[in-house]
Amino acid sequence: MNKTEQLKNFPINRLIVSLSGPAIFAFIISTLNMALDRIFLAKAVGTIALAAISIALGIQMLIQAFSQLIASGASSSIAIELGKNNKIGAERMIGNAFILGIIMSIIITIVGCAFIKPILILYGATAESINYALPYTFIMMFSTIFFTASQVLNNIIRGMGYSKKSTINFVSSIITHAVLNAIFLFIFHMGIRAVAVASAIGYLVSCILAAKFLISDKCVARLHVSCFKLEKITVNKILTVGLSALVMQITVSVISMVFNHVTNEYGGATGQAAYGIIYTLLMIIYMPIMGLGQGIQSIIGINYGAELNKRVKETMLKAIKYATIFAIFMFIIIELFTDSIVLLFGGARDQMLAEMTSNGMRIVGLTISMIGFQIIGASYFQYVGKVKQSVFLSALRQFILLIPFAIILPMFLGISGVFDSFVVSDLLSFGVTLLLIIKELKNLNILIDQAKGKLI
Repeated sequence: MNKTEQLKNFPINRLIVSLSGPAIFAFIISTLNMALDRIFLAKAVGTIALAAISIALGIQMLIQAFSQLIASGASSSIAIELGKNNKIGAERMIGNAFILGIIMSIIITIVGCAFIKPILILYGATAESINYALPYTFIMMFSTIFFTASQVLNNIIRGMGYSKKSTINFVSSIITHAVLNAIFLFIFHMGIRAVAVASAIGYLVSCILAAKFLISDKCVARLHVSCFKLEKITVNKILTVGLSALVMQITVSVISMVFNHVTNEYGGATGQAAYGIIYTLLMIIYMPIMGLGQGIQSIIGINYGAELNKRVKETMLKAIKYATIFAIFMFIIIELFTDSIVLLFGGARDQMLAEMTSNGMRIVGLTISMIGFQIIGASYFQYVGKVKQSVFLSALRQFILLIPFAIILPMFLGISGVFDSFVVSDLLSFGVTLLLIIKELKNLNILIDQAKGKLI
């Protein structure tokens, strides 16, 4: 039984564990590595380096947005095509996605390097932090081609159901980065450049491993040179399905830009550093849930393409259940141990940073229990190709709600208003997501009943 047939027939719980487990592990390793970067920088350079990384992070999210446009669009579409047993169509998408990623990377690198200073200022760099943010971002721009190729190819591998292989590639990249980062920082004393160079080499390792796997005969659909010619229909489908991922990542980038300006206005470099630490801690919580969401991608996509709607419904509901349980657990951890966690990020040396970060994290943590439902809900609509709902939900929480509240609330509440904006936007977007999921469940139930009628 090949991978596609397994996804159509194996028990859902078994599939979720086997596919989400590696993805969750990879995301946990990634976020721990992100945290380690900041801990190392706090010790080797200081608070100003944390502020610089927070500024560059917004630009990195923008690059990731365009990478995910292709990566997410291709992986979801390929899963649906394999569900229809259309191997030729799937391979055409793999080839087109790879070439699209290369073209886009070259454009981003050229534009980014040409306008690097204005972009950094736009994202909140100050006269103090720009000298640290500039070398980091410059190296990051030149590594875009490795980053994008890694994102696209590994998303495709995971979308076809090879979650373990995708995870191995990803973790290999992270381990490479972590080891080189420590060497470059503490032996060669490269400062903030160490993180960027180590990241670039890590992306290259992941890219090579992914390409090697996709050209092998181990894949149900392979990467062929003959499929590199761009086709309008294929490209349009990839970009259309990936639109929600683009919107979600762009909003994250815009949020980073807005928050860097707002936190600098109300808290200076310490405020920017505090936001950077809180963002890192939030990623530690979000990433396992996103790993669960990515793990169910191939299950939902292939079963939806095969019109096995009962399995689609079961997968979605179980994923929501598991994500919510994890989010509630993390809410408890945050409220109990925030102070101890913050000390790792330079809080022991900077009392103002420790206090601002601890207070902000406790506020943001109030609605953490709702985030699992929202992430899985938005992901579901993308995986079944329902672009409007997916784009709307992706934009709602972060762009339509969070940004306006992040600008307005600090006018009345000061720096705490920045963190209060997370709570308000989470409450409102949770309600909207709930309504759309209830409607979708009703539609799935109708399709399930119709399928039963055909069998009778």
